[in-house]
Amino acid sequence: MSQSSVAKKVTNWRKIVPVEVYPIVLLTGVALGGATWYLTRLARGSEVIWDKKVGNTSILTSEQPDALELC
Repeated sequence: MSQSSVAKKVTNWRKIVPVEVYPIVLLTGVALGGATWYLTRLARGSEVIWDKKVGNTSILTSEQPDALELC
C-alpha cells in the first residue's frame, strides 16, 4: 500500500467517526465490561441456586431472624 492510500483511509475514517466519539466509546466499553464482571461475580455467589431440583430451598421454609439487627 502506498503512503497516500493509507492517509486517504485515515481521512475517510475520521470523516465517518469524529475524534470526539472515541472517549464516549471507551467509557461505554469500560462500563459494559465492569457491569458484566459484576453480574458474573454475583451469579457465582454461594447463595445463588441455579438448579431448582438439587437446591430447592424456599424462602418460606428457611429460618428468618425475628428482629433485624442494624449494628
